[in-house]
Amino acid sequence: MSLDLLLIIKGYVSKMLSEAAVGMKALILDDFTINVVGAAFSHTELLKREVFLVEKINSTSESAMHHLKAVFFVRPSRENVTLLCDILKADPYGDYYLYFSNLLRETDMQTLAEADEREAVSQIQEVFACFVALDPTLFTLNVPRNHEFFSVEARRDRNIIDTLVDGLAASILSLKQLPVIRYQRNSEISQMVANDVWRLAREQEPTLFDYGHGTGSLHLLILDRKDDPVTPLLSQWTYQAMVHELLCINNNRVLFFDSCGKSQDLVLSSSNDEFFSRHMHSNFGDLGFAVKKLVDDFQSISRSNKNLESIEDIQRFVESFPEFRVQSGAVSKHVTILTELSKIISSNDLLAVSQVEQEVVCGWVISFVLVVFVIFMSACWPPCLADLIGCMHTTQ
Repeated sequence: MSLDLLLIIKGYVSKMLSEAAVGMKALILDDFTINVVGAAFSHTELLKREVFLVEKINSTSESAMHHLKAVFFVRPSRENVTLLCDILKADPYGDYYLYFSNLLRETDMQTLAEADEREAVSQIQEVFACFVALDPTLFTLNVPRNHEFFSVEARRDRNIIDTLVDGLAASILSLKQLPVIRYQRNSEISQMVANDVWRLAREQEPTLFDYGHGTGSLHLLILDRKDDPVTPLLSQWTYQAMVHELLCINNNRVLFFDSCGKSQDLVLSSSNDEFFSRHMHSNFGDLGFAVKKLVDDFQSISRSNKNLESIEDIQRFVESFPEFRVQSGAVSKHVTILTELSKIISSNDLLAVSQVEQEVVCGWVISFVLVVFVIFMSACWPPCLADLIGCMHTTQ
């Protein structure tokens, strides 16, 4: 039984596409599931599975494409069901395969059946993939404006609670293990989420969550970020965390403008980047040595490829060329990112700021003087100053 979340998502999507049999396919997604698929598959991988068109359900083409089999993977929301009904009535595709990322209401099922006048829908299934797997052991529910959870009103908003419960339930169902649920006792929202997940699994849909072996070794631990507001304010010094804080990662994509004003759109995923997989949790100092070794190894390979003196040498180079291109792209990507991180750290004096942060959270008496000095005398950018002031306010 796999606990690899990326592998599970890949399996779900591959099964959807294989059930549509051989032939050209269109993959139709919504604003959420496009991130689910995008984090697990590249365009090349989708092409290998005969997907020649990827569209969003709210902007599908109106022209007839009966040569394509349409595979829909969307959330079971009322809006998506309405859009699906409109598409079924317009009937632009040959066959239809409908997959929903969570439970579909019976009334919505009936509505879809009535809209399928040509009886072209070959498949309707619930696929429990209402989460974005960023790497094998990490997923996100992509809840927008999650900072609002700190307000009392938002923490009692049923829509927000339901979003969390649906995502957690989908992850539990995908892992095929009923977990032991533990939550933070002094947190109201943690208790609400825990109770709702338990009620869904034990009372509302017991057969769906029954795997015949009771609770396994899986644990669902629900914690409240308010219990530790300081940690997110501290400067991060491991590779993935630094990129997220200083450049921003969104669904494994890093978008930024480098110092030359050139737009950079890079993919950082542990599933298809061996270097990143090995060093995503390496500290800044070790990362520098690792990138230098990566560059040195690549330069050594490049020099050996220049000495092509025989047909056998040329043949070996051609056979290894795809791997050579992949390595070239990896070197360029990580050198670009490390260069940009170094410039941001140097220009904003973040090493000194981080030292002050540590002294603040450790309760040093002189920390207030140091904070004032950093605010008025350093070239630190405003977000880091705001974090430093937040640390000061929270720990005093």
